[in-house]
Amino acid sequence: MKKYLVLFALLLNLSLVAQQKKVVMLKAGNKVTEILSPADIYHYPDFTEGKVFFKDGTKSSGKLNFNTLVNEIQFIDANGNVVAVADEKNIGFVAIKEDLFYFDKGYVRLLSSNSLAKLTVSNVWRVGEKRQGDVYNTTSAASSTNSLTSYFVFGKLQDLVISHDVELIKQEQYFFSDNTNRTLPATRKNLLTLFPKEKSRIETYLNENKTNFGNPEDLKNIISFLGRPV
Repeated sequence: MKKYLVLFALLLNLSLVAQQKKVVMLKAGNKVTEILSPADIYHYPDFTEGKVFFKDGTKSSGKLNFNTLVNEIQFIDANGNVVAVADEKNIGFVAIKEDLFYFDKGYVRLLSSNSLAKLTVSNVWRVGEKRQGDVYNTTSAASSTNSLTSYFVFGKLQDLVISHDVELIKQEQYFFSDNTNRTLPATRKNLLTLFPKEKSRIETYLNENKTNFGNPEDLKNIISFLGRPV
């Protein structure tokens, strides 16, 4: 019986990991909305009241949502059109519901923070393996890229048309930041790089606590640990 319980727990854990990654194949000529639903594209079910706080101290409010396909914070303007929030590099942060978004070559969402460290997550669609016709008019794998712009004929979201066969992958990616906002992917090496003065404490913690750097709860525990007084 114990053996079956262990097996069940293992399968459940694999299922939870798999749920964090979604893969979709898009075919040339298809509209985005024929393949991806609004729930696939937007972080929230509906556009909801939020605020954009700029680095110069100004702020703006409106009905906001995060578009995970094109990595934009979008709002509904006075004419009812969906428009991207501009001037991204001058945005301090965006508040939507209980969430805070920061812009760092793309938007990341805050998961945990204190005066020393911050944990954020990126959960957007990225290009996996692209397939396109080669010189012999067959299909071959081409180099992958994270940019979506070359694959779509842009217009209104409902009219976006795929220009090449493309694989899209949506998977959470986690990042550590120090108190100067220097940001690196959440790995053991980068944790030690960002916090060299805490190296001894961090190594002791990691030796005493099994840590999965792909598990957000484990990463939150690291941030909480770093925030404790020495």
